[in-house]
Amino acid sequence: MSHRSKYQQLPTEAINPATLGIEKASSADIIELMLNDDRKVLAAVQREKPPIGIDADIIVEALRKGWDVYLAALVEPDAVSAIKLTLLTAAIAVPLNLAFGVCAAWAITKFDFRGKRFLITLVDLPFSVSPVIAGLIYVLVFGAQGWFGPWLAAHDLKIIFAVPGIVLATVFVTLPFVARELIPLMEAQGRDEEEAALVLGASGWQMFRKVTLPNIKWALLYGVILCNARA
Repeated sequence: MSHRSKYQQLPTEAINPATLGIEKASSADIIELMLNDDRKVLAAVQREKPPIGIDADIIVEALRKGWDVYLAALVEPDAVSAIKLTLLTAAIAVPLNLAFGVCAAWAITKFDFRGKRFLITLVDLPFSVSPVIAGLIYVLVFGAQGWFGPWLAAHDLKIIFAVPGIVLATVFVTLPFVARELIPLMEAQGRDEEEAALVLGASGWQMFRKVTLPNIKWALLYGVILCNARA
C-alpha cells in the first residue's frame, strides 16, 4: 500500500486545519498559540505551588509529615541496609581511587614512558563510556553465562548482584576524578622543586611528603570530595 493511500484513509476532520480553528493562521500564529498554552499551564502550576528551588522542594517534601515520620523512615531495615551499603562502597572505592589517582597523576606529569597515552586513555575511559555499557560488560564477564561465570559458580563466589560487583562498578565510575584534578596542577608546577629536593638528599617519600603533597593538597581534597559524591 502506498503512502498516499494510507493518508487517503484518514478522516478529513483529522487533517483539516478548520477543525482546529486555525484555517487562516500562519505558522507564526500557530507557534504563538502553542507558547500561550504553555504559559497558561506554567502560570497555573506556579499558582498551585510557587517554585522555591529543587533542593528546597526535596527538603520540604521529606519533612512534610514531620520529623518523627522522617526519622522513622531512616531506621527502617531497608533504609539502614541501603545506607550501610553506600558507606561501605564509598569506604572501599574512595581510597582505591585516591591511591590510583595520585600514582597516575604522578606518573603522567613527572615521567615520559612507553604506555603514557594508554594510561591517559584509561583515566578518561569512564567519562566516554556509559555506565549502562560498563554494567553490561560486567554482566558479560562475571555473569552466570559470562567468561568467568562457571568458574565463579564452581567456587561459590558472587560478583554480579553482590557487594563486589557494586564496588567494582563504583570504582570504575569514580576512577577519573582524583587524577583529573591533580594532572593539570602538577603539570603547571613542573618538576623543579622535586628535582631540587632530590639533589639536596631527600628520599622519594620525603620529597613527596614535604614538597609534592603540600602543593597538591587542595586539588587532592577537591578530587576526593568529587569522588565520594559520585560514589
